[in-house]
Amino acid sequence: MLQHVRHLVGRIAVSAGMIGVLATCDPSTLASPPGIESISIAYGSDTVLALGRIITPQVDVLLDGRPLEEPRLSFRSSDSSIVEIMTDGRINPKRLGTASVAITLRSSLFPATPPTLVRRIDVVAESISVSTSSMTLTAIGASAVVGATAFDFNGMEIGSPPLRWESSHPETATVSQSGIVTARGAGITTVRAILGPDTANVGVTVRQTLASYVLSHEDITLDALADTITVTAGARDANGFAIPPGPQSDPVWTSRDPA
Repeated sequence: MLQHVRHLVGRIAVSAGMIGVLATCDPSTLASPPGIESISIAYGSDTVLALGRIITPQVDVLLDGRPLEEPRLSFRSSDSSIVEIMTDGRINPKRLGTASVAITLRSSLFPATPPTLVRRIDVVAESISVSTSSMTLTAIGASAVVGATAFDFNGMEIGSPPLRWESSHPETATVSQSGIVTARGAGITTVRAILGPDTANVGVTVRQTLASYVLSHEDITLDALADTITVTAGARDANGFAIPPGPQSDPVWTSRDPA
């Protein structure tokens, strides 16, 4: 009878010790079962995945620095429409965006708060391309449209990607969020199509081309020989904007009857 009581007391002490270990664990750290100082879960796969690139996640569990063979793990996605956890445990990036994947170590020693590691997964395009790598606009206010296409991991076109456009020098040329580039001033700029971490560049040159002159006098009358008058000519581009003086815009003056 005494021996039975001793066994019972011993079992109660062990149980109380286990409860103490679990109850004093900081929820922000990975709890450890009795006899184990530390548990760590390491995620070794990419956290930035191209759309359509299905991966088998590499996850290691270490007990006091030693690998745990064939750990029982479960995976959960915060948004399965972006990142799907397949039935075989593979990760399937389904839509551009961001989701969190929680990796949990399953064990009967952690019934309430099992060790869990959370990793952010960004789903991006494999690549993007633009319809042209360079363009020249020859008048202030002139515009042109640049198209951009995004592709997934399998080379398939991504429908309606959330592209963002920007110009490195908007004083030279601006770009709308639909890819319309408009000349604002002479110079050179780079227009970028941006999708997540990916960019595609278009070199834009604004160089006004002479289209016409505006004369200071349309008609003049000289009343006597040797009378003079100064006529000036302002260069204009195709949209009527002034072109600064220079070799390409300065007029050459001639007379139909110099005599």
